[in-house]
Amino acid sequence: MSASYKRLALIIHVDHGAGRKLAISLLKIGLFVIITTKDQKIGEAILQNIIEHTKSDEIEYFPLDISIQSSIREFASSFRQVYSRIDLLIFNSAYRNNSLREKTFTEDSIEQNWASSHIGPILLFGLMLPLLKNSYDPRVLIHIPDSIFAFKHLKVREQDPEFRNCRYRGIRAYDQAILAQTMFIQYIANHKEYDYLIIMGIVTKAIRKPSYYNRTLPFFSRFNMRVRNIFLLSPQKAAWIFRFAGIADSHKLTSGQLINLNRTQIRPLPYARDKDAIERVMTITRKYIVT
Repeated sequence: MSASYKRLALIIHVDHGAGRKLAISLLKIGLFVIITTKDQKIGEAILQNIIEHTKSDEIEYFPLDISIQSSIREFASSFRQVYSRIDLLIFNSAYRNNSLREKTFTEDSIEQNWASSHIGPILLFGLMLPLLKNSYDPRVLIHIPDSIFAFKHLKVREQDPEFRNCRYRGIRAYDQAILAQTMFIQYIANHKEYDYLIIMGIVTKAIRKPSYYNRTLPFFSRFNMRVRNIFLLSPQKAAWIFRFAGIADSHKLTSGQLINLNRTQIRPLPYARDKDAIERVMTITRKYIVT
């Protein structure tokens, strides 16, 4: 690899979790960073904050709503006009709608959690594959909240993944979307056509949210969130494990692994290790992607 080769990192969902801290961390070690957010005003404010903090202009911002397929395609088209490769693609934690009692649907008529935490990332991965192939050392990191491992018998509702024909629970919809992402990681790692890249899941506890995340909530809800934040994982610690997996020597990493903050391998849930189940879920997934 040429000494002048500057690695390029694309971070999705910088407006949530450890995204901002991760962007700053990667800038400080010499990577060029592209960030995305759903809300353009928040994204542009974060961009300016990062530039002021790091004194670096090796960063760019693109708006992207990962739950909407037209937004994903528009982003991918704009991105490919500027950049010819991606070295590090990071899917930071998607916004979760587990508090909703009533299910909501995107403009693609897909349940919000299923769209933003599973279908959208897979569509974007597919559109970015040609750019990943142009990298000397392409890596894909997907954030996996550790909450799903509390349910040993968790499965994807293969006949009704959007909860259209049953009682809806937002947290259940979110958890199964994340479970499907762990299966996607196994699927890519187990297919020889993707041997040129490393794909991993980064497993963490719930990450402390920035203050603006809950600024529209009532006073007591904001107060409760501040108290809850005391016990949540700091963005700095979460950013550290993403950085490790992003820059560590490739021989220290294994494609398909799920690792936690201690760099300990986390075994996927039994259902998520079943090859037949993985194939079924990926077949279901393809049906949601508009061609």
